[in-house]
Amino acid sequence: MTKVNWLIERNIFDFEEQFLEELIRQGYTYKETKYLQFHPKEAYKYFTENDCILFRGTLNLGRDILKTSWIPGAYMDEKNLRCSTYYTYFGQYLLNNKYFMLSLGELIRRREEILDYFNSNGDLFIRPDSNMKPFHAGVFNLQILSTMLKI
Repeated sequence: MTKVNWLIERNIFDFEEQFLEELIRQGYTYKETKYLQFHPKEAYKYFTENDCILFRGTLNLGRDILKTSWIPGAYMDEKNLRCSTYYTYFGQYLLNNKYFMLSLGELIRRREEILDYFNSNGDLFIRPDSNMKPFHAGVFNLQILSTMLKI
């Protein structure tokens, strides 16, 4: 049987110490890293090529882990992590289940319709479709965004 090793990105999840203690208790080997310290071309500093590695950490570092020869490395499918994918299945259970999924240009073009729908004076919560965080989600004013796009 292939030995499973773990690569852990520290200070990301709750109950981290308990998780690490359980890995030790069950006889697993693990090494720690941080996002900005890890480079796929230097993966050999952690484990050898084609080792069986399970990664636990952020999506951005997971993307780098997938560039190594480790098997399986990181379990992640960026397409399935997009809101446009999983909202289809879980939309009714979301805290904010009244939403539109639009490109920024389409959001600006239809702003009056959308502001009326949400009974808003211009402020709306906007988040990226991708969970890879191309921008931080937050409350944005559509009137200001509209002005910025015209520049």
